[in-house]
Amino acid sequence: MTFALDVVLMGAGTLLAVYGAMALVATLLVPQWLASPLFAPRVFLGRIAPTRRNRVVMATWYLALGAYVTLSAAQVPLWRHVALGAVLALVVPVLRLQRMRG
Repeated sequence: MTFALDVVLMGAGTLLAVYGAMALVATLLVPQWLASPLFAPRVFLGRIAPTRRNRVVMATWYLALGAYVTLSAAQVPLWRHVALGAVLALVVPVLRLQRMRG
């Protein structure tokens, strides 16, 4: 890939991973943060019910997906595969949440 595309992907992946980490901290440790517009249910969860379990699953999904995008753009082979394993492990719970929303 070109250098500019790598920089854009690394920035987007890092932003997604930081958002997931902040959401995980907000869900587990600082519930007052969940009242901010950044973690509003429509922004953070889409149309999924805003329960604590759903928030933890989605925050972990954002963190793993952001880490995978960042590590792929940085071309770090071993950790990229570890992050891909985390993303693939979270596919089933995320799809179940999507199916249960209706």
